Amino acid sequence: MLKLIWAVLVVAILLAITSVKHEGNLEIGVGLEGSRVMVLGLGYVGLAVASSIRRQWPDVQVSATCRNPHKAGILRAHGIPTYVYSSGEKASWNLTQALRSATHVLVCIPPGSQPPRDGRTDPVCADVSPYLRENEKLEWVGYVSTTGVYGLVE
Repeated sequence: MLKLIWAVLVVAILLAITSVKHEGNLEIGVGLEGSRVMVLGLGYVGLAVASSIRRQWPDVQVSATCRNPHKAGILRAHGIPTYVYSSGEKASWNLTQALRSATHVLVCIPPGSQPPRDGRTDPVCADVSPYLRENEKLEWVGYVSTTGVYGLVE
C-alpha cells in the first residue's frame, strides 16, 4: 500500500512539473525535453522523482542537493550532479549557478528544520529565492511536503 501511495505521489509531481497553461487551457504531460530540473533535498521522494525524470526524459539535466557529502559523491557517480547543502547555510557558488540555470525546481526540504523557526519563514526559500529571481529561464517551482514534517510548533 505504501509503495502505491509513493507511486501516486511521484506521478502527481511529474504531472505538475510537465503541465503548462497554453491559451487558457491546462496541458498535462507535455514533456521536459531540454529542461534543467533541480531537486532541493534528495531524500526518498526527491530521489524517486529525479530517477523517474531521468528514466522518462534521458536528455533532461537533473541536479540535486543533499546534506551528506558521502551521499553526494555516490549520486554524482551515478550521473546526478549533487551539491552539499543544508537549509540555513550559504549556498555554494556551484549551487547558485545551477539555481540560476534551472528551468524547474522541486523543493523537498521540510520547513523549520533549520533557523529561523519563527513559523513564517522557510529557510530554503529565503536561501535560494535571490538566485531564482535572477533566473529568466525558470518555468516552475514546486514544493512537496506533508503535515508529518512540521513537528511541534509553539
